[in-house]
Amino acid sequence: MKIDPATLMTTAPGIFAAGDIAFGPRLIINAVADGKKAAEEIDKFIRGPEWQPKPKYVQITLLDHHKMAEQYDEYSRLAVPVIPLERRTGIAEVETGFTEEQARREASRCLQCWINTIFEGTEANGSECILCGGCVDVCPENCLQLVPLSQFEFSEGITQQLSATSDSRAHELLHLSPEELSTAKGSVMVKDETICIRCGLCAERCPVNTITMEAFEVFDRDPNLVQIEEMVLHS
Repeated sequence: MKIDPATLMTTAPGIFAAGDIAFGPRLIINAVADGKKAAEEIDKFIRGPEWQPKPKYVQITLLDHHKMAEQYDEYSRLAVPVIPLERRTGIAEVETGFTEEQARREASRCLQCWINTIFEGTEANGSECILCGGCVDVCPENCLQLVPLSQFEFSEGITQQLSATSDSRAHELLHLSPEELSTAKGSVMVKDETICIRCGLCAERCPVNTITMEAFEVFDRDPNLVQIEEMVLHS
């Protein structure tokens, strides 16, 4: 189906499409993101010039010794309980839903994609990467690699882009300038985010705390503020 990837609107004005029908088979988290984006774009289309974007607030939580649930990698997906075939009549609902215990077990399979590995070692606090390779060795999904800098090519456009944002990339470039990347000696930490399971073993293994596990949650209002109406409602 032809859509505008920026708005998710099809060639028919006012008709939106997202998920597999628009992009083909992808991860379910992509479909969830599409749904949120489509809802916002539909609201924008209906409201027209009166539409205003909602403010977004990011809450970052540093997780100390982050661990996954016990035996999370051994859990199998639970089938939703259903009414036996001989008891189904007419258009009665077939699925009966999980018990609380089942729901908690199924939820424990979540890989918590809002949690990320952050590489921000600094010389000042003694947490610069020492290239020990421990994180690479311990990663169960092989999503981390230490690659010699000489194996990368940096086009003029990429160098210019890095130079324009060099102030915010101090933790990434460390002691190198963008112009030095094509000639300097060193290594690059490469991570494949698509297969990372957020197990936290790399952060636990790092001997100098270069790697931390941090949770990023986005809210449409300041999560540190409680509205008066809610306080009254819960009192």
